[in-house]
Amino acid sequence: MARSGNYNWKAEENRELLRAMLMTACDIGAITKPWEVQKK
Repeated sequence: MARSGNYNWKAEENRELLRAMLMTACDIGAITKPWEVQKK
């Protein structure tokens, strides 16, 4: 989708997919931080 340039910001399905990928990336990134940093 990104490589072909067919991403449409107005399509709810595309925005939902991006939101889900970002949330997953944030969750993965959060577990790599030390607890004291994450707790803030």
